[in-house]
Amino acid sequence: MFGFQMLGPERACTEIDAGDVYFPRRILHRAYTAHGPDWGLILLDRSARGRPIAAVRHHGKVADRARLYMLGYPCGLPEKYVGGARVYENSAPAYFDADLDAYAIDSGSPVFNADDDVVEGVAVRGDPRGDFRFLGKDDCFVSLRLPDWVASEACTRTTEFARFL
Repeated sequence: MFGFQMLGPERACTEIDAGDVYFPRRILHRAYTAHGPDWGLILLDRSARGRPIAAVRHHGKVADRARLYMLGYPCGLPEKYVGGARVYENSAPAYFDADLDAYAIDSGSPVFNADDDVVEGVAVRGDPRGDFRFLGKDDCFVSLRLPDWVASEACTRTTEFARFL
């Protein structure tokens, strides 16, 4: 879906044109391991004409401590920009860890290099402590807040699937 964004500080776009809604036709390629690559490429029901295609890293790896940002749709909310993140751990061959402010439902969101807007990875595994904590006295959930230095999101490297693009 395209267009599910905030229109102002307190106003979201809640009516999406049918032409901006896409459906999966079939899975083209995928890989999953609990502590390694986790990705899938899906064929849509039609071409997303007029939409820019993001540049994707095909070779090498993101630099240690590189500045990152992510775009996602956490918990059914409108598009969220997550900036100010950095590569935190970069030694695994199939993924890197970043200190992204992400929720579990952000899985699959693109993670961009803030210096050149190239997609470096996709968010796949968050902090095992979870996203929310329950406040019994208020009968509600609130976002779990972790210090910035806590690496909380594993990101599958785009080099794991770039050959299929």
